[in-house]
Amino acid sequence: NIRDKTMNILILTQSKLLMKIFQDYLNDSHYTLYFTSKFSLFKKIFTENNIDIIFTDNNIDENFSHQDIANYLYNNNLYSRIPIILMTSSNTLDIDNLNFDFILPKPFQKVTLISILKKFVQQNFLNKKKYILIIEDSKLFREKIKRCLSNLKKFEFLEASNSSEARNLIETYSSEIMFITLDMFMPGMNGIEFASSLRQNGIFHPIIMITGKSTPEFRKKAFDAGITMYLSKPFKDEELIMYANFIINSKKRYSSDTILIIDDNPVVLNMIYNYLQFIGIYTIATSDSEEAIKLINLNQFSAIILDVNLPKINGLQLLKKIDIKNKKELMALVYTSDNDPFIVYKAFIVGATDFLKIPFNFHEFYIRVVNILKLHHYIQELSKQNKQLTQLSIQDPLTRLYNKRFFNEILTKKIDECIRYNNDFILVVIDLNKFKQINDNYGHNLGDQVLINVANTIKETIRQSDIPIRFGGDEFVIIFSNQTKEKINIIINKLKNKIEKIKISNHPEIKISASFGAATFLEVYDKYKSNKLDINIIVSQIFQLADERMYKMKKIS
Repeated sequence: NIRDKTMNILILTQSKLLMKIFQDYLNDSHYTLYFTSKFSLFKKIFTENNIDIIFTDNNIDENFSHQDIANYLYNNNLYSRIPIILMTSSNTLDIDNLNFDFILPKPFQKVTLISILKKFVQQNFLNKKKYILIIEDSKLFREKIKRCLSNLKKFEFLEASNSSEARNLIETYSSEIMFITLDMFMPGMNGIEFASSLRQNGIFHPIIMITGKSTPEFRKKAFDAGITMYLSKPFKDEELIMYANFIINSKKRYSSDTILIIDDNPVVLNMIYNYLQFIGIYTIATSDSEEAIKLINLNQFSAIILDVNLPKINGLQLLKKIDIKNKKELMALVYTSDNDPFIVYKAFIVGATDFLKIPFNFHEFYIRVVNILKLHHYIQELSKQNKQLTQLSIQDPLTRLYNKRFFNEILTKKIDECIRYNNDFILVVIDLNKFKQINDNYGHNLGDQVLINVANTIKETIRQSDIPIRFGGDEFVIIFSNQTKEKINIIINKLKNKIEKIKISNHPEIKISASFGAATFLEVYDKYKSNKLDINIIVSQIFQLADERMYKMKKIS
């Protein structure tokens, strides 16, 4: 919590057991809990209180839906500010179609709930004023550091002349301190002893040590104690600014990532959790491997960090169970104190991205975490570019409809699906009438505009599940699933009328019309199935039948 700020938490549920769990887990003064399952009370609570986060049960009430929550927040300009956490016992949610900030599987542990609250309170205060703590017994030198870092306008300074003052300031402003500058020689503890005591107590703010002592042995001792960066006196202003910016930008760089930590040892779990929080990486923690599997299946994590030795399901079995090898964008850092000489080999075989042996140095841990996050972003970007390339390869560049290549792929899949499940689909061929005359008389640029307008009319008229294709030239194809012939005839007439109403700017004399032909899969398949035709021949026969019917209509019109 940010200096004893109370979090106002709204829990939408009818379950008395769930209410009791929240009351037991969040039973201190930092949390104010509100419970309701009624939409009228939901609105009243929002009107009267500054709610920070919402937890909603999967089924709230028959008269109160998740869409009601979204609509209310959206209408009151709160939708992007207030996180919504879905609580569910289902493992089969279609998370791509649900707009929640996080999905929490039931039942859940206290450590998991607290880590979720910390993740989202950390996000809420991301844009608040932050502090740089300067620990230095010389007032003159404190002023020099302040002057040097004064261009970092979003930050204010906290000052301490000894370890005792520094400790008090860290306890008060812990969540708001961005980083610490630390002198080696000061009253009370020296800098190395102070840094070491912070790390031993699970406090992992980045520390830049500024001192005149710079032997290799001393530097090693400082880094082993938990110093993040080292600067020799007298230092150049640009060096300190560079180090400060590196820390600030590192925190910003990974602010979109969330890591899941899995360890049943509360000391190790808390230590890693706190370290990642202080270096600016959002983290969810759990000590239960079964809960971890549900969390991974329901949410999008950049990486998981886990111990090999877990109860119920060990770390390597867990990686197998979630099929980590096929989750290309999910990284896994595995650690253990196990002395098995083949443990590293076993971890990489099941899909681990990296491996650490306990006890580990936090500098090494930091580098490995940053590396797996970089790898996650590289793979994510590569996947995005591959999707874009795939889309370009199956899309007509002029009309943005699917192209002939995609037609052959999708129709083959459709036929295979229909043979397997005894389904049907309808293929409609559309050909523009006298389109060549438009090209010849007005030029290809205007002809292209006609094709774009027709393509847009097709997209506006059909369902999202229907597949529109530019087959080539002025010919289009639409694949309809789960539609009757009668309904298709209505759609064809609607499309025909809409196309005839298309107006081309500055050319009111241009009249556009189209001819249509339709064929169903089953009428072709029933005719040829005894011959056990190849699917490619069936594709050709369906298109040929629809095309023939289209030309018959063209002759009549």
